[in-house]
Amino acid sequence: LGATLVGHGGLINKIGTAGARVLAEDISLRRLDLTSNDVSDEGAHFLARNTTIQRLNIADNNIGDNGVKALAANTSLVILLVGRNQVSEEGAKILATNNTLSGLSVSSIDNIAYVFGANSNLSVLRLDCSNMDMCCIKYLGQALKNSNSLQQFKLSIGKIDPAGIKFIIEGIKANYSLIALKLELKESNLTLEDKNEIQSSLNRNRMIARQLDPLIIYNMNG
Repeated sequence: LGATLVGHGGLINKIGTAGARVLAEDISLRRLDLTSNDVSDEGAHFLARNTTIQRLNIADNNIGDNGVKALAANTSLVILLVGRNQVSEEGAKILATNNTLSGLSVSSIDNIAYVFGANSNLSVLRLDCSNMDMCCIKYLGQALKNSNSLQQFKLSIGKIDPAGIKFIIEGIKANYSLIALKLELKESNLTLEDKNEIQSSLNRNRMIARQLDPLIIYNMNG
């Protein structure tokens, strides 16, 4: 199955660009977690050259568009976690061109607009942001309606207008691929009606998915 190297939690501590360069040369790695290790754009370039890593977590590493551009050219990555970095809308557009990615975690709602629009294979999406304006909320709701590949979605928001919740719920109701959902709305409350509508949509989709694959798992972890 290949090697797994988990860095978060003290096993690796601030390895920086030099450490990333060494790890990038290890062709036995399949999963690599370098959260908060000062990897930077230069380190991202080294990691992008690796052709065996399939799951890469480089959240909180001071990586910008230059590093993302290198990672976007990698065709072995299946899951990429790049939250809490300095990725602009332009960087998100570049990242969205990588259609081998099926799982993505980012920290900006603006980035999702481009990823949803350009990546038709995305099945797992995790979004963490402090707040969203109504324009972004509407786009997210529309993106949920249009996606036919997204199966797992985690949304964590510090604050959202109650009216905005309705756009998200409408997107979920119109989506027939989503089977696992985790909403963390820290300063907002879902009504009982909201919860029932969401659960009804998930149950409908799970029934469809189970008919296609009796062994499918639809738990949302993390």
